[in-house]
Amino acid sequence: MRAIDGAPRIGSWLGSILNGFSEEIHTRPFLPLKSVRIQQLADRGFNCVDFRSWLRGELNVSVLKEFFEKYGSISLRTFTEEHPDAQTPKLPVMYGMHDWDSILEFCARHNRQYHTLVNQSLPLEHSLMAGHIIIDGEWVTLAAFEGYGTPRDVDERVSRLKVHQGKFGDPVAGWVSEELANLAMRLRHFQPIRPVTFEFSLYSYPVGVLKTPVVLWEWRGGAAYDLRTVISRLLPNTRHELVIELPRSPIARS
Repeated sequence: MRAIDGAPRIGSWLGSILNGFSEEIHTRPFLPLKSVRIQQLADRGFNCVDFRSWLRGELNVSVLKEFFEKYGSISLRTFTEEHPDAQTPKLPVMYGMHDWDSILEFCARHNRQYHTLVNQSLPLEHSLMAGHIIIDGEWVTLAAFEGYGTPRDVDERVSRLKVHQGKFGDPVAGWVSEELANLAMRLRHFQPIRPVTFEFSLYSYPVGVLKTPVVLWEWRGGAAYDLRTVISRLLPNTRHELVIELPRSPIARS
């Protein structure tokens, strides 16, 4: 188990500096719950993985087991209420679980405190690229790394981060595939908050409910603390293409 669904260390630190270490109580209303946000993407025709969710204290074991038996490998997540401008909370998660007893124990234990979401697993080792698309009006920032991992590995678990920043209509960086460029253009018309972060993975074969190479995991807030947003705020409002080398720390595998 690893708490990867959490605020990145580097982005959190720099974001706090640029935000003046503000400790004020957030006055903007909560975001829709994670499960609602994923469903909103699916309802708008974006590719997501199949999932089930339960509110705190409402875990349905029979539905959970049926979902597990359907796929044979599922990922287990916990989530809670989130403010748009806050860092993403650090909560327990387990990927690629095959053992029913472990699945039941994890979900039953954490559902007492958090909401529960389970989804169809995708092989992390088959991921070609994972990262974020951040949109703020006419500006779009794409940041990704190649190879094994999830979008939450971007900020501190990879050694080479590719970043593109520009306005819609600007030429995109060479590493941005046609699938990603088209996805960003479609997401331009779906901005429930500003700025908004979309998490994606790119595979070499069709995945998810709609069977396309790119899958979206969710949209969320907290973009002020994302490393690539911090980078973009340190740069002039012009088009940029960056490759950032970071000290490598191993990506934990579960």
